[in-house]
Amino acid sequence: MRQRALIHIDGPPGAGKTTLVEALLARTDYLITTVRCVRDDTLSEPSESLVTTDPELHRYRVAGAHTPARYAFPGTSDAHDAFFQTNVMQDFSHAVVIEGDCPVSFADVTAFVAPAAGGQLLVRRKSDQPSRERKAVDAFEAVLSRPGGLESILGELVGRGVGDVALKLPELMEQERQKALAQLAELRSRPAMKPRMRWAVADPYRGIERAQLVVVNIRDHTEQDTGEALLAEVARLRKDHEIITDVMGPRGNRVPITAVVANLTQPTDPGTKKALTRIRRVIRANS
Repeated sequence: MRQRALIHIDGPPGAGKTTLVEALLARTDYLITTVRCVRDDTLSEPSESLVTTDPELHRYRVAGAHTPARYAFPGTSDAHDAFFQTNVMQDFSHAVVIEGDCPVSFADVTAFVAPAAGGQLLVRRKSDQPSRERKAVDAFEAVLSRPGGLESILGELVGRGVGDVALKLPELMEQERQKALAQLAELRSRPAMKPRMRWAVADPYRGIERAQLVVVNIRDHTEQDTGEALLAEVARLRKDHEIITDVMGPRGNRVPITAVVANLTQPTDPGTKKALTRIRRVIRANS
């Protein structure tokens, strides 16, 4: 596999993702493959397109993309490997920019482009944790209720060898299975937890919590204050303990990120320069 940077550009429709890609292509000497991706679970297999008349691919090409392509894929377990086997990924390049849905399980950097006027970033919602716990108990009980259920669970959790050993101890396994079923019944008898209000990322910004680079895209100076306010909310995602726990879990990422307000159409804009420097640094490190 060729060693090259993978850059994922995420964000809601109309935020300026393609504009960021164009800005990067216009200000680098690296050969960059650009792929506009969309996840489509109605597909039975991935679909690749390099049609020269496609208007979005034309924008890439005019901006200086080495190889532009479209890629649609179903959300299956082999999506990662299938992407690396596409024709466009066989061409040489220093970096691959993926705009939209990401078909691979990792990226060297994920940049999230957010519109300044996109609304509130952080919202309060009722937690569905009690519902998820009940579903987990139901699923566990369904497996344990079947003969050999405990053995199959041990095989998946610990390894097939343990499951095979358990099959040779049917009486012990049956005792443990009945104990586990009794414990599940005791869990069901407890009063259900009341849903509590939790912090969450508003739907238009979903994915911003996983980004290493956040670009709040403003159209002109009148959106500067709105953009700065959104940037302050982005900072809370990495600094506020309660928000980190609710949004990303108890092991949420506290690593500082690069976050800027930028007018991506202006080459001299300080925020644009800083965002492009962050991406180019990743490309240079992987080239």
